[in-house]
Amino acid sequence: MSTLNEQREQHWAARWDWLVIAIAVLVAYWPLSSFQWAVAHGDTLNCWLPWRWFIASSLHDGQFPLWNPHQQFGYPMHADLQGPAWYVEAIALGGTIGHGIHVLQGLFLLYLMIGGWGMMRLIRQLHGDARSALIIGVAYALGGFLTGHHQHFYLIISAAWLPWLLHAFIGLLQQPGWQPAARVALTQGLLLTGGNHTFTIIGAYLLIALFALAATKAWRAGGWIALRTLLAWSVAAAIGAALVGMGPLHAGADAAGHLSRSGPIAFGDAVNGSILRTALVSFIFPFAPGADHSTLGVDPSMANLYMGAIVLALAAGALFRRRTAIENLLLVFGIACAVIATGDATPVYRWVWAGVPGMNVFRFPSYFYLFTWIAALVLAGGTLTTFWKPDAKDAQVRILLVVTLLVDDIAYNTRIE
Repeated sequence: MSTLNEQREQHWAARWDWLVIAIAVLVAYWPLSSFQWAVAHGDTLNCWLPWRWFIASSLHDGQFPLWNPHQQFGYPMHADLQGPAWYVEAIALGGTIGHGIHVLQGLFLLYLMIGGWGMMRLIRQLHGDARSALIIGVAYALGGFLTGHHQHFYLIISAAWLPWLLHAFIGLLQQPGWQPAARVALTQGLLLTGGNHTFTIIGAYLLIALFALAATKAWRAGGWIALRTLLAWSVAAAIGAALVGMGPLHAGADAAGHLSRSGPIAFGDAVNGSILRTALVSFIFPFAPGADHSTLGVDPSMANLYMGAIVLALAAGALFRRRTAIENLLLVFGIACAVIATGDATPVYRWVWAGVPGMNVFRFPSYFYLFTWIAALVLAGGTLTTFWKPDAKDAQVRILLVVTLLVDDIAYNTRIE
């Protein structure tokens, strides 16, 4: 039975969680939010911004952004599955105020907030605690994975919508109907048109696993009638998502024969951008690997795995408590993605690349870690919710927290020296 003080905390967190996450992003990224500095590194500057400038220029001229003669010796912009030519936000801004560095910078901060808000809603849906949801939402918005990949704007967009997609899909599985199906179609459509196809492909396997879990439960509870209802609305959601993403899907298929990267990628190219051993220390200290490409052996954006030292301990604490079926599924999926993200350090990625449909059409195995991170945050949210219960058996969690903080302090002092 909750105390009056706990009820007040829950009410405050549920009322102001969106604002706290927004302020956390603005403060943490103050050099950007105050426009003293600019997001002008890597692909953001030499690829994404010129793409958006071309989209805005085309729309201002009364044309749809089809053929871009200014990049890659001419390029079908509308057919790129990681380009935003069909994305509602890019079209809306491109057709009005245009796309410049200041607009793009504002979007970067906004998408961090959107991701945090989505994770907050997902945690509250799974664990029912607004306080835990707020903390995990902040952790997601400020995590090292997004900081490291700020040059990959399509990843930022993908990471922003993924928690919303999971929230919508789990809601559909819990209560099948047209409203949750519509939310799934919308969020998956936004992910497909604005993000990178990599995350749609990997995410599809997670959604299939979640569906299988829910279908088994539905069959046991209501037999074929319950399963039929669940299947019908899930198919409706998939059709709706395909309709929302019809533009890039049709354009990509139509131009596939003219694009060298439209088919499978050789293993030697696909394994580029794996998480290496040098990046593992960033679990507890975000800047420990440094930014030297020659030392890391990989692009520095692939070497920041920081999720928060306390969050990491809480995620590990989930191993010492009772977990829900969804948590167990995410635990297995997250571990699998963590192994795959290391590329050819193990034979698993080669097996996945060779035998799992869709896994041989993109580079950067480190992208799999985004799903490991999401799984860890869900587990951490459950542990935190359990940790706050008056009768919680939390000795293991307390030990993990102390050990993690000690290791983090040692790593920090070692780095300073």
